Amino acid sequence: MVLRRVRLLGSGRVVRAPGRTRFAPRKAYGSRANRAWLRKPVSAARARRSETRLATRDDKLATHYEATVLITAINAWL
Repeated sequence: MVLRRVRLLGSGRVVRAPGRTRFAPRKAYGSRANRAWLRKPVSAARARRSETRLATRDDKLATHYEATVLITAINAWL
């Protein structure tokens, strides 16, 4: 596909042919409410994200990681 240049405006920007917009799919989510709703994670993903913070850079040893998992499991069971 060859892009055609229609003409140059005073600012030097290329004008595209009508109907050939670059970001056409974004038009469906134009309102702020829709975009805010789409940014929210699904409830299952929200719960999974809280569990991913369990292991940090300090947990490089397997014993530290195992202890952290054990403490997290005990807190979940209580």
